[in-house]
Amino acid sequence: MGKRAPPPWSADDAARAWVHHLAPDGGSVAFVVRRQGVWAARSVADLVDGVWHAHPDVAHTLLRGRVVTNRPASEVDRAVVQVCGRKLGAGVRGAPGAVPPLEVRWMDEAAAASRVLHVAASEVAVPAGDLRAWLRPAPDDAPLRHRDRPIRAVLLGADGAVLAAAANTNGRHRMRHAELNLLQRWAKPLPDGATVLVGLQCCRMCAAMLVDAAEGALAVRFVDPEPGPFGRHTALQPKGWEQAL
Repeated sequence: MGKRAPPPWSADDAARAWVHHLAPDGGSVAFVVRRQGVWAARSVADLVDGVWHAHPDVAHTLLRGRVVTNRPASEVDRAVVQVCGRKLGAGVRGAPGAVPPLEVRWMDEAAAASRVLHVAASEVAVPAGDLRAWLRPAPDDAPLRHRDRPIRAVLLGADGAVLAAAANTNGRHRMRHAELNLLQRWAKPLPDGATVLVGLQCCRMCAAMLVDAAEGALAVRFVDPEPGPFGRHTALQPKGWEQAL
């Protein structure tokens, strides 16, 4: 006989007990449990953003544990965990139960601090003329771990006017792609008929965030294709919103 499949994460007693412990009022919560403690926030995106902001040197290890949320998974939730973590368990309903005496670290304030820091750090001035070379300038020789990838993103209104622009700041924060920084700099829904220009084809996380933020139709134009697997099967592609520039 083959091995029996493990029960689904949503039925795991420990996960349900932690949901009840962290959100006894039934509010939204996302968390990851490791031997060193529990990291929690009110959303999956804030959890991942806060962990990478507060613990950049060990965030990759921490987020290799299963991220759990008590809400149904959105496209953004799934994509954020795929790109910046490992596995997601969603829709877990809380139930009373014993939990280990682990320290709980709430990441909401760290996520807010991350937004302030990276919105400021990602500021760029958009030059006049052809933007192709500017969107993806030549990299320097330093290892990627010690520098930001040379990628930029620009938001254009339906009339072609520049509304916002941002650079990639993911040198020590894996989630801080240019598109995320652009969305947080703009801090409003993307207007109908807008265009986003990017130096590198959107990964699954950025594609899902752009679709989620779009108020209507959106065009996304990229300079270089994403060479890795995260550029395939994104939320932009079924809509026909993504094309090479």
